[in-house]
Amino acid sequence: MPIILNIDTAIDTGSVCISSDSNVIAERSNNKQHDHASWIHTAIREVAKEADIAITDLDAVAVSNGPGSYTGLRIGLATAKGLCFSLDIPLILLSTLKVMAAAVIMQKRAEINEPATLLCPMIDARRMESYFAVYDQGLNEQIIPSAIIPDPDFLSELLEKGKLAFFGNGCIKYRDLITHENAFFLTDFKYGAGGMALLADDSFRKKEFADKAYSEPFYIKDFYTPGRK
Repeated sequence: MPIILNIDTAIDTGSVCISSDSNVIAERSNNKQHDHASWIHTAIREVAKEADIAITDLDAVAVSNGPGSYTGLRIGLATAKGLCFSLDIPLILLSTLKVMAAAVIMQKRAEINEPATLLCPMIDARRMESYFAVYDQGLNEQIIPSAIIPDPDFLSELLEKGKLAFFGNGCIKYRDLITHENAFFLTDFKYGAGGMALLADDSFRKKEFADKAYSEPFYIKDFYTPGRK
């Protein structure tokens, strides 16, 4: 049963957790984005103590690698790399949007009970932009991670075909724009490092490890164009 430290500083609320066999043992969060750098190492020590493990017991470190806050992503990845180098353990990179999709499946099963319902996690990218992707419930990408500005025709083709769930802090801009009957918004969705546990465990077992020296945060720069996948 791999013991994994999961780190997420991609969005406003930063969080860390320790998981074993995809189960969360201990978790901490911080809602002050400007404070992630000074908070994260203390939080890691606290979750290790609560989980009753030594840092040297870790089998891997997983980090939410974007898209998200540029500063937050750099903090999370630098912390993860430092631990992986010092402990000589693997680094796992997870898409922030895919983690959100996995988390909403666990939290909102009753609300997305139709197997064909697609999932659209959205992250506030400041200004008038949002980052998003679309997944089916097997977590297969239907639209690759992209950036978008508010548009009433956003994903209209997919909405004509079936239900689409919007969630995350980037979907607020769209509640009054998207009025299609197949669109619905999960406004009370909660996201944190605990949502990484299942994907991190799966990546560990498949040995899907990242290069500790050359891995970089995933910064989205391209904007979504309808019809592109």
